[in-house]
Amino acid sequence: MKKLLLALSCLTLSASVFAQTIVSTSVQKRNVVFEEYTGKNCGYCPNGHAMLAQYAQQNPGTVVINIHQGSYAAGTYTTQWGDALAGQTNLQGYPAFTISRQLSGCSVNNYYGANNYTTVANNIKNENSPVNVAATAEVDALTRTMTVHVEVYYTADVAQNANMLQVVLLQDGIVGSQANYGNYNPSQILPDGSYRHMHMLRDMITGKQWGDAIASNETGTIAAGTYVEKDYTYQIPATISNEAVKLGDINLAVFVSDSVSGSCSTHAPNIWTGVKVEPTYTNVSGNNADIQSVSFTDQYGCSENVSAKMVVRNIAGEISAMTVKYRNTTTEETDHVYNLTNALGTFSEVEIEMEDMPIQLDVNNNIVVTITSINGEEKNITKTESYKKVSPLHGSGTPTVLVKTDNYGSEFTWKIVDQDNNIIANGGPYADGSSVKDTVALSNLTSDGCYTAIAIDEYGDGLTYNNVSGYLRVMDGNGNIIVNIRGSYSTAKTDFVMEGLGLNDANGIIAQSILYPNPAVDMTTLAVNSLRAAKAQVSVVDMLGREVMNLGSQNLVAGENNITINTSKLANGSYFVRIVTNDGMTTNRLSVTK
Repeated sequence: MKKLLLALSCLTLSASVFAQTIVSTSVQKRNVVFEEYTGKNCGYCPNGHAMLAQYAQQNPGTVVINIHQGSYAAGTYTTQWGDALAGQTNLQGYPAFTISRQLSGCSVNNYYGANNYTTVANNIKNENSPVNVAATAEVDALTRTMTVHVEVYYTADVAQNANMLQVVLLQDGIVGSQANYGNYNPSQILPDGSYRHMHMLRDMITGKQWGDAIASNETGTIAAGTYVEKDYTYQIPATISNEAVKLGDINLAVFVSDSVSGSCSTHAPNIWTGVKVEPTYTNVSGNNADIQSVSFTDQYGCSENVSAKMVVRNIAGEISAMTVKYRNTTTEETDHVYNLTNALGTFSEVEIEMEDMPIQLDVNNNIVVTITSINGEEKNITKTESYKKVSPLHGSGTPTVLVKTDNYGSEFTWKIVDQDNNIIANGGPYADGSSVKDTVALSNLTSDGCYTAIAIDEYGDGLTYNNVSGYLRVMDGNGNIIVNIRGSYSTAKTDFVMEGLGLNDANGIIAQSILYPNPAVDMTTLAVNSLRAAKAQVSVVDMLGREVMNLGSQNLVAGENNITINTSKLANGSYFVRIVTNDGMTTNRLSVTK
């Protein structure tokens, strides 16, 4: 990105000269500038967001800058500036916020939950500011170039050699995750549980942590009547810290502070005043839009479909009509069609719930979305996303649930549900303080079919804490792990398929069974080594447990048996060849690739 300083003038002139300027020459009160330190994994931080949002709403002119940094940010939404800014504060926890960088000794006071933060802020906003600041910003929507013009005027003498000017790029409406212990700030929680982050620090347009020095002199005093203007040209990047920088959602915080002085060499203390600036836009005519994202939600119960949604953003003009087509090109030959029903203003977005689409398991499914027309004008705006769902593991015999918690078992619960969402078994919460193990035999499973294991952690970090790594596992009657939920999550789900419930393992009769070739094209051979003569039912089932081929009853002889399976009519994918005798069942996984 480029930050170019175009012009600077610093003059002491009479007030009559400023007839055409945007900054006021009259004495004004100070605007409060809050710099809030936060992170998406900080569960109390939404309460800090709500406190400052309420204060800003009640006190127009207040500037709020939301800075994601530190351990709770986990690298998400962070910038190159956050840690350096936090370093001046001596903050002891999160959330924390400074109020116009007020100093106590050489530490910037930070507040959260303190009864006097409104008193401190109110005292500041009731003081006369020795300096006024005003700014405009214009964005060329085609080139994403922003031009910023700043004017500063001193209404009183300031006993310093220089002050600092900072121009900060902020962004509203960034949607993502956010820990939220007390359901704080509900106005920013979206229906799907995601969180709308506001006035988030994205960049310092001045290109310096403390800003640009202004009104520099050697007299030791910046005289009343000093006028400063500065212009900046800034190329707005497409993304910052992996988040799209969206035109229409950006704004600026512009403020003037004291220069670094005295023994507080690490600080740029005492923000005199600041303003929030909403940019204007040029080159927004015409009809244009962008497909911001295409996202998927797994359907459980061994579904063959995927749920998906897209976000479309108007990036020019006013859209009254728009047609969007989409399909899974891996499985579908015809498009689904969406027609816009409500007008979409410039820089507005619409979230479109897509119809469920059939998928092929174990391969990349390509979902292609195309905006084909806007306001009757033909378009070809296309975005392709890939989606892959791994087929559920199959098990036989009576399954068992195994749980190992971290040190916060009270946060964890689990359940097993069938395809109709009936709860078959459940467990938790467990005791805190140390890892707990639990074993539950699912002896009440009586029907073959698909089941879903669901793990829920209220804190949102799964079963991992302080080097203790837990899990939720399901093991079949033969000791095979068919579900293994680990890692960090709020809710995690995994499907599994049970076959031959109530039957014993067939390995006592069948010493070995293999398929060759595997993967198969048109033909494969099932080689069965039986310990004695027996009748066996042989069939092929898909990954959802449905029978797709029945080879009928086979008379096995003691020793080697070869059974030919014609796979020419099977679609590409994964299957199981099932062998059932009076003594039990065994399966072999088969891949078909043509």
